[in-house]
Amino acid sequence: MTAITSFSTDYSLWGIFKRFTWPIVGTFVLVVLENLVFISQPYLIGKSVDGLIEGSFDQLYVYIGIMVIFVFMSTFRRIYDTRTYANIRAKLSIETVSHQRNANSSLSATSERTALCDEILGFFEAGLFVIVKSFVEIIGSLVMLAFIDIKLCIAAFCAMVVIQCIWYGTRPYVRDLFTQRNNQREKKVQEIESGNNKRIKAHFLRLAKIKIGLSNYEALSFGAFQIIGISVFIYAAYVTTGLDTITAGLLYTCLNYVTSLNNAIIRLPNVFHSIVGVNEISKRLQHLAPLEANAQKAQEEAVQNDPNDPDAVVEQAKA
Repeated sequence: MTAITSFSTDYSLWGIFKRFTWPIVGTFVLVVLENLVFISQPYLIGKSVDGLIEGSFDQLYVYIGIMVIFVFMSTFRRIYDTRTYANIRAKLSIETVSHQRNANSSLSATSERTALCDEILGFFEAGLFVIVKSFVEIIGSLVMLAFIDIKLCIAAFCAMVVIQCIWYGTRPYVRDLFTQRNNQREKKVQEIESGNNKRIKAHFLRLAKIKIGLSNYEALSFGAFQIIGISVFIYAAYVTTGLDTITAGLLYTCLNYVTSLNNAIIRLPNVFHSIVGVNEISKRLQHLAPLEANAQKAQEEAVQNDPNDPDAVVEQAKA
């Protein structure tokens, strides 16, 4: 009988982070540094504008130097990210296939759960960047707006509170849709192999309905967040133009930080989608651990009872 390798895999975000701590911390640090430089751009451009109006190029040279550093940093971060997550993805995919074989899962479930595992790593690779970028933009913009006028910071913070309320109110609905979607995805190959046109049609119609539900949530959230962002932008323009110390560079800086805040807010629906979806996938894959443990135990008992009967292994694992 062919031996099946046994792994113990924690598919939770925290479990993956603990296992691959230093590689992931490395990507996190690079992302933070990259976005700290990025969020400084409106301030640097504003200072360059004021300097150019006065006939000085000093601030412009500073801006150009920092942007050169930014380009090299961003390029290195992308190269490092790809290598790091490609290695992690390969290890987790191998372990997921092993879990499925030991738990006697169908080809359909094995194929789809491997793809779901890949989505978790996709979250670390792409989702982590978006989350860090969004929060650096939000915090950086709030700090700079407070530096310009505290009323701007308070208005932006109130907008964030409203957005969080919307998020918490819709989270259970989105989680339920992700559960339904992943349930259907695991059955895809099985439904196609059935050859039953009615079953195949019903399967894809259910998937389409679920995707429409998720898209509707994202679209409505986008619209609500956009309205909030535009409102803050209008208020910022009104407050800034009334300042005694206003300059062209300062006005540019203020409106750009409001725009950055607005862009971060618009990205939040996708960020929230990613978090809810990945958590659902993690819980789904985590159920494989006890299944594999039971199957492995049944395999060992079957071999002890009758080492020449491989069918006994299968039957006890199913039981």
